[in-house]
Amino acid sequence: QAPLMFHFGARDSSIPPAAIQRHREAWPQAEIHVYPDAKHAFDRDGSEEYFHADSSRLARERTAAFFARHLRGVA
Repeated sequence: QAPLMFHFGARDSSIPPAAIQRHREAWPQAEIHVYPDAKHAFDRDGSEEYFHADSSRLARERTAAFFARHLRGVA
């Protein structure tokens, strides 16, 4: 199985907690991160309504580390 990572904003009105739980159940091997203060599209820089700098920074760090672990030697 391919490695999976999901990032969710806890304040995302379009993705309820039950949907996140379904992801956990469907893909138990996945890395799932929930950002308590983030809404939908929290990495959308330039959007005052959605962008959440701290969550964005942490999600990018986690994604870079995920890629470093799983994409070694992939060109």
